[in-house]
Amino acid sequence: MSSSLFLYQIILTLVCQALCDDPIKDFNCFNDYEAEMTCSFSSESLRNCSGYNMNVTQKLAYEINRYSCVFEGSHHNAICECKIEVEGFITEEIFSTTLLKGTKVLLQRDFKTIDYIKPKTPVLFVKKTENGNFHVTWVDSYEQRNVFTDNLFITLTYRIKGEIETNSTKVANTVGFCDIVGSLLQPKTEYILTAKMSSNYNGQKIYSDQSAAVHFTTGL
Repeated sequence: MSSSLFLYQIILTLVCQALCDDPIKDFNCFNDYEAEMTCSFSSESLRNCSGYNMNVTQKLAYEINRYSCVFEGSHHNAICECKIEVEGFITEEIFSTTLLKGTKVLLQRDFKTIDYIKPKTPVLFVKKTENGNFHVTWVDSYEQRNVFTDNLFITLTYRIKGEIETNSTKVANTVGFCDIVGSLLQPKTEYILTAKMSSNYNGQKIYSDQSAAVHFTTGL
């Protein structure tokens, strides 16, 4: 075998190691601590998500539940994702996942519920008050209020439309509202407001997806 051919095979092997197993590198699973667990990996190096599937085992104190799902492409990001519905979560329980391509096992990984809580995406509402302030309220998207929702926080971020600089404030979900003082804003200016939720259960390490943007405009 010539040295050039041998070198080519080495390069090809290194390229395959870097790209062929790409889905394994960023595989992750998050739960909303209500009823849904979502697992995903990057699809940028893939033609599509076809053939990837996952088996999940939920280990409880007195029983074991098993789930499976097929990965599909996301409409929002370059990722493959699949979702399973469960009958609720317990902080210390373990989900054992097996990622497969067809019948080939690519990865096995355990996820403890409390470490991978990603809250649901909030929905924002803004109303201008008589004194020129902006009264912000939100829906945390959870069906019931409980200890978990009482330990959620919302981070509100607003900026002038077309600009990069932002202002942010964090509010406990239990407060339920936040007033943006109009006198501190630029007059006759359009602002964009977004939000993300986080949970005290895991030290607010993981934020929800960003909410849909809400626009509001200041007066004179």
